[in-house]
Amino acid sequence: MGYSSENTLGGIPLAESKFRLNKESAIDNTDTKDLTSSIELWKNASAKVIGYPGGRITDRDGNTYRYGDGKRLLIEADNTTMQVMDTCEAPWAVETVDQAFATKTIKGMNPKHKLRVLERGAGLNIAGTKVIDHLMQRGSGEYHVIELNQDVLQNEEFGVYAWKDIMMRSIKDKSERSGIKYDIDIVIHEGDAREVTQRLENEKKKFNIIISDTFPLEKTETGVNDIEDIATLTKILYSKEGVFTFFAYYPGMEDISGSHLSAEQLALLRPHFSNIAVSEAPVKPARGYDYLFNNGFPIKNLPVVICEGKK
Repeated sequence: MGYSSENTLGGIPLAESKFRLNKESAIDNTDTKDLTSSIELWKNASAKVIGYPGGRITDRDGNTYRYGDGKRLLIEADNTTMQVMDTCEAPWAVETVDQAFATKTIKGMNPKHKLRVLERGAGLNIAGTKVIDHLMQRGSGEYHVIELNQDVLQNEEFGVYAWKDIMMRSIKDKSERSGIKYDIDIVIHEGDAREVTQRLENEKKKFNIIISDTFPLEKTETGVNDIEDIATLTKILYSKEGVFTFFAYYPGMEDISGSHLSAEQLALLRPHFSNIAVSEAPVKPARGYDYLFNNGFPIKNLPVVICEGKK
């Protein structure tokens, strides 16, 4: 995901902010009017996906790596273009989903149990596609995704609804070829991630896996925007059969090796989970994707966080 250090969005400073899909712009206070305005701004901002060719980059140790052709999601509003997500982050998304499904919590469940997975922030639908792969291996399941931006939802080429149509056709085709009946549902929730999460809690909904990858409303939220509402998130997570994970990296993170969480992140998580495991997903940032560069050098590992044992 990307950020800008100089521009503004609707008069709101973007400095040091992480521009992630499905969220509002970073702001400096929590005034309800400002929050509402920010949500509406991001909801109606235009989005597009651009392609780029592969290339080579030298890391801070002097080693050169090659990255392949890729795609980048951009959000445009108020004469400002923001990088939102890049396919170079796919290894993190895939590894995160794989690890969530590989936990003893999930693997130990009855195969006939219909797993329910919630993702906050659709991005380029990379994690969502991997979730569907795992649900098909089980034969059943539900995938719920929360998304705010209307272009990301409605675009005929890369939008979430278009992606859902592709997935459902693929499931149907595979079912017809194999003779196996798959019981898989994809549910799209439009709106702000926290507001929708609260609504799901009010409706007494429960999920086995929750993946959160949202955008900070304030600069002070950087790194913790996905877990500041952890009390609500844990209410919709099954007690003994629940796994929570989130995108933990943020610009300026003290440990750029990708193997540790910040003290603030741990302080929010520890009261709610007895087991917090952190590993690394190697990535190859593409040239021009500033979010995964530190002082001009690429960030080559992203933290994969798996939280279990809800207290």
